[in-house]
Amino acid sequence: MSKPLLASVPEAQTAELTLEAIRAEIDGLDDEILYLIQHRQRLAGRIGLLKDVAANGLKIRPDREAAVVARRLSRAAPDTRRLAAAVWRELMSGGLAAQAPIEVQVWSGQRRDVREAARSRFGGSADYAEAHTARMALDAALDHDRIAVLALDPDDSWWVELAERPDLWVFEGLGRRGPLDPIALAVGRLEPSALARGATYRVSFGGDSGMEGRQERVLASCGGRRLCVERDTGKAPLDREHGVVGSAAVV
Repeated sequence: MSKPLLASVPEAQTAELTLEAIRAEIDGLDDEILYLIQHRQRLAGRIGLLKDVAANGLKIRPDREAAVVARRLSRAAPDTRRLAAAVWRELMSGGLAAQAPIEVQVWSGQRRDVREAARSRFGGSADYAEAHTARMALDAALDHDRIAVLALDPDDSWWVELAERPDLWVFEGLGRRGPLDPIALAVGRLEPSALARGATYRVSFGGDSGMEGRQERVLASCGGRRLCVERDTGKAPLDREHGVVGSAAVV
């Protein structure tokens, strides 16, 4: 009986052969991944041709994106969930950029980590610009259909203005702790039906504590006004009359 091929190979050389085989398999997988990415981009470009280019507002669907990420994470092994979330964020960023430019206006306030948080959410295919003031970011969102990412800064209560700008909605809470404990909010001109659900943002005035039974967390306050967030089931309407200014997915 002939000996196995590796039986006569020194142990160090066997390890090297095994390492090379693994690397070769990874190279093959990388080629397949690249093919799939390019195919996905082509399909995304075709979607862009079918969309209503005359429609106003951001050409994004936070509800759709949240559903895509949630579906992938439900199938991911625990030790790959963070990687999978980052990969799909980048894929969706690239897909959107294939349809139209993604422009993100960032106001960081006194924080240094807001731009990184924006980059983690909207990906490397977006174009980023710094806004000198929070109002500049809000104006860019309202007048030029850009995404505005604004820090939650105790020295600037920009969020109060959302109650006076009904076309602008908070659609994401940014930061490692997620939408229920964000460091910044993403704002844009969207239809309320496009918002993902899971966390609702509300501006309350004076002693207004909202609807009975709500358990809200205060994110910021100014002159008796408060920016609050609460979990929601997606069943309650996004009612501006009750101060609701946005909603985001909790994945």
